[in-house]
Amino acid sequence: MPTVFITGANRGLGLEFSRQYANDGWEVIASCRNPEAAQELKSLQGNVKVCQMDITDQKQIKKVSLEYRNHAIDVLINNAAEHGPYDNSASFGDIDANEWLKVFLSNSISPLKVAEAFLENVKRSAQKKIAFISSRAGSISERGKLPHHQHGGSYIYRSSKAALNAATQSLAFDLEPQKICVIVLHPGFVRTGMSEDDAELDASISIAGMRKLISESTPKDNGLFRTYEGELISW
Repeated sequence: MPTVFITGANRGLGLEFSRQYANDGWEVIASCRNPEAAQELKSLQGNVKVCQMDITDQKQIKKVSLEYRNHAIDVLINNAAEHGPYDNSASFGDIDANEWLKVFLSNSISPLKVAEAFLENVKRSAQKKIAFISSRAGSISERGKLPHHQHGGSYIYRSSKAALNAATQSLAFDLEPQKICVIVLHPGFVRTGMSEDDAELDASISIAGMRKLISESTPKDNGLFRTYEGELISW
C-alpha cells in the first residue's frame, strides 16, 4: 500500500487530497494545526491517520518526523499555505511587514523545512515524489500578461509563492541524483476557504488533475511547474 503525507489536510485542497487518496486505497498521513477541530477529516473512510503539525513550528515538524522515522512516504504533498491580507496592507504603499514575514514563513520557508524533515522517508519509498502546491500568482514572467490581472495588491502572497518556486528549483536540482521527483503545481482558482468569492473551480476537479500529474510524473518531469491540467507555466 503506497503512502501519502499531506500538510494542511483539514480543509480545502488538503482535505480533498486526503479524501481522494483514501478512496483509492492509499495510506494517508494527514497533518494539520488543530486535529480536534478537523471533524470532516477525521470522518474520512479508509486508512487515514490524522496528526498535529503546524508547519511554522519546527519543533512540531521534528516531533512528527521522529514518530514516522521508519515509515516510507511515496508522495509528500506540501499543501499548507496562507494567503495573508486581502486589504490595502498587501498593496504597495501600505504593506504590513509583519504580515509579509508571517506569510513567507508559511508559504516559502516551512514547505522546505517539511521536505528536509521527511526526505529520508521519501528516499526509502518506491515512488519518491515531493509535490509543492504553489500558484500561478508566483510566476514573475506572467505578471500583468493574463486577462484577469489587475494593478496593485497581493504583493505578499505573490512574492511568497515566487520565493517558493525559486526554492523548489534548487531542491529539484539537488535531489535529481537521488532520483527524487520534485513537482510544482498550480491548482487553479479553486473554491476553498482561502479563495475569494469569485473562484469557480471545484476542488475535486483540481485535485483529480493534480493527482494524475503526480502519478504520471517521471524523472524527466523533475522541477517542472504545471497547472492542474498539465499546462507548463513559465517561472
